[in-house]
Amino acid sequence: MKRKIVVILMALYIIIASLSTILLLNHNTYGAFESKDYYYVCDKNLKDYGRNSLVRFAKNVDLEELINEDVYYYDVDKILNHRDLVSYDKEKQVFKVSEEEYDIKNFLGKPDKEYKFLGYILKFLTTKSFYLAFVIIPFVTLFVYELYKIVVAHFVEKNGKEIDDESKKEKED
Repeated sequence: MKRKIVVILMALYIIIASLSTILLLNHNTYGAFESKDYYYVCDKNLKDYGRNSLVRFAKNVDLEELINEDVYYYDVDKILNHRDLVSYDKEKQVFKVSEEEYDIKNFLGKPDKEYKFLGYILKFLTTKSFYLAFVIIPFVTLFVYELYKIVVAHFVEKNGKEIDDESKKEKED
């Protein structure tokens, strides 16, 4: 029973550590999570959604279909905004919102789906302090412990046999 609990806890630890690592590696420059077909954003500037919601935006949408629609984008200061899309220029790879033009890399689009409270979990899993406490420190501790075991085993092997042989001789006398 104890072994099963340990195996379950280790599997859970590996899943959480892997998920946290993957999420940290899949941030884009604006802090959104990217997958093949979607952007996932949990940002305080998504005012139409819950504070701890994760909002999904579809990638590779036709921007010409979204003209005069309310879309989300990142401005020059990397702040999430939403306004009506005015125009899109395929050749220059820019879109225009109000009177300002932005690179297509700044475009998120229209929200596709909302996941309530998942943003809170995602924010927690991707904090530096969580990663440090849950992934880095346990691995460093395990590494140091293994080094300690190797050093102790080396000294016991080197000195332990001599001590055991001497103690046997003394007992025989």
